[in-house]
Amino acid sequence: MPLDSIGRACARGRTPVRFARLRWALAATTLALLPFSPMAAEDVPAAPASGVPPGTAPDDAPPAEKAPANPAEPPASPYGSIKWDYSPLGVYGPTFTSADQQNRLTMGLFVWFDSSFVLDDDEMAEALGRDEIDGESRIATARLEFNGSYTDDYWYYFRVDFQDNGSGSGQSAVEWAALGLSNLPIVQNLLVGLQMPTYGLDIWANYPRHRLMLEPSLINAFFHGPFLGITAYDVDMEHKLSWALGVGRDTSEEQADGLQAVDKGEDDFVVHGRFSFLPIYNELGRHMLHLGVSGALFKPEDDTLVWGIWPEVYTDDVELYPLALIEGAKKSYLAVAEMRYANGPFWMQSDYLWNRNERDVGGDLDFSSWYVEAGYFLTGHQTVFSPLAINGQVLPVPRTNRKEGLRGAWEVQARYSELDMTDKELQGGGPPFVQGAEVKNITLGLNWFLNQHIKIGINYVHSVREDLDDASIDTIQTRVAWTL
Repeated sequence: MPLDSIGRACARGRTPVRFARLRWALAATTLALLPFSPMAAEDVPAAPASGVPPGTAPDDAPPAEKAPANPAEPPASPYGSIKWDYSPLGVYGPTFTSADQQNRLTMGLFVWFDSSFVLDDDEMAEALGRDEIDGESRIATARLEFNGSYTDDYWYYFRVDFQDNGSGSGQSAVEWAALGLSNLPIVQNLLVGLQMPTYGLDIWANYPRHRLMLEPSLINAFFHGPFLGITAYDVDMEHKLSWALGVGRDTSEEQADGLQAVDKGEDDFVVHGRFSFLPIYNELGRHMLHLGVSGALFKPEDDTLVWGIWPEVYTDDVELYPLALIEGAKKSYLAVAEMRYANGPFWMQSDYLWNRNERDVGGDLDFSSWYVEAGYFLTGHQTVFSPLAINGQVLPVPRTNRKEGLRGAWEVQARYSELDMTDKELQGGGPPFVQGAEVKNITLGLNWFLNQHIKIGINYVHSVREDLDDASIDTIQTRVAWTL
């Protein structure tokens, strides 16, 4: 699943000197395998010290809250060295560096433990013809990832999830398997392999390791992927502009049970792209304004297209929101306007998505979704965002120690999101169209970052199905997220 797309130090400046200064900073921010709006030259720090997260100047955190420094470098070895460190893409774990410093490999692991509880389900259960709707407990994610590079011109990223992520397939899945090539003529950079779509901040920029809220918004109904294909991209360092354009095929497979019980686009052909501008970017993303537009064109292989979602909190009832099943689909267009603003401990993000589905019979279908969400750190911490609004580290590095009076980082959040996968002009007609849901959600959240490895979160979600006479359900979701 989105968001999002990752990358390495693939954006090249207009001169070798500029590129040398920006290389590590760009690598640390391309968590989505895609380009980003560059930071101004005066905003770029020197390379980070060992034990300090990417995007962090050594003086950003007081001594008591800095990440543990790596041990002293061992004597030079013809076989290279191994130490605990950050990769250029923000993967934290055992890192091998060759003796000539040309090859590097970092391994990471992150796991989510989820539990959900239903507070009030009377209206929704009655509307769905059920006696009750229950919560559930599960290991939501168990991901192993590898990130490495061969000199400055080639890098790779691989990630596998050993959980089925609620799909019902009961199988692990490779989510990323991509090779990046930099410093090329004309396009400058290419990404080849299994990668995520580029449209919408909440889909591609919401990198799971640093997801802002526990679950994505309703706009993720329009997520398809991962794609097997190729993406070209470049960055205009002087004007803070970036672009990307890619083609590929959707590799989503037919699932066994529940929400994903139909083919959601396997072998669909897709063209996707984005353009972004960064009018404000100061202090490594502590004060920023990101504006962007993105989109995609889908051509179904078998003339069937499916858009579908799960709630913002999981229950035992994966059919809480139905799929929109479109038969006779010729092509589908997605267009997204996106924005993110951050200033110190406060951040805000929003996407608006419009979707048109062209059909052979029954008329075209127009869907839409949007959300606005915000967060504020009560403890004065900040989320460092990349120049393309990719979610990064929380700084100063949180630390919990009762003897020293350290309580970690505490953040409050709120989100409002809407989804309309019904077409008012075709309700009751158009036999090739199985309607989806019309939903409005209100989500309130609280996060506690104990340190750079452990996060505990709780979300309250009030969900209303307007297509079911405003039937509602109130739920609570908790998560313990642990990274290596």
